Amino acid sequence: MTLVRIVLGGLGVVSGLFILAWINAIRASVARDRKLDDLIRPAIDAVRENRPVAQETVTELAGVAATRNHLFARLKAMGRADIFPAAYRSIEKVAESDLARWLMHPNELGAAPSDMELVRGIDVREQEKSGRVFLFRFRADASNWASNHGWMAGVAGPYWDNAEPVGTASGTFSELIPFDSLTAEQHVDVLRQALKKKGLVVPS
Repeated sequence: MTLVRIVLGGLGVVSGLFILAWINAIRASVARDRKLDDLIRPAIDAVRENRPVAQETVTELAGVAATRNHLFARLKAMGRADIFPAAYRSIEKVAESDLARWLMHPNELGAAPSDMELVRGIDVREQEKSGRVFLFRFRADASNWASNHGWMAGVAGPYWDNAEPVGTASGTFSELIPFDSLTAEQHVDVLRQALKKKGLVVPS
């Protein structure tokens, strides 16, 4: 009985820690999205009030990777997606914003990158669907804890053909490893293996 109690107690502790981590992750996500809401508020207010500067303000914030997808989602919910510049709705631009938002999570970089560059798009397949994922390199602002990593690698996607690109793709992530620790081809190979684990096929 004592052993059973110890085992059950151990499982209870593990379960409790998992639930606590899950709750903290949700709280961190909410905090990040509130920060994004604050950043895009000038554009949302300008559109809602039909101010003359509305288009200019929307275009300015659409040009910022961190706020781009969040702004589009809010405008779409308002029925005003028409005011969002089409140039910032390409798959590449959506992917860039997706990764920037992911990196803002307090459990990750904790802030939007200071610089981002698209390295390569990679074709993927899942059953009958075809799409792409995108490999980026990015770096943090000098004040960020990860700035000494220099350029780091991250991926966004998948985004499926013949479908509106989603602002939060299921495979968007980064392990915050220095980009120069591997060649671009090696990064692609690592990504290919990670995608296979998710059931995605990368054509050779």
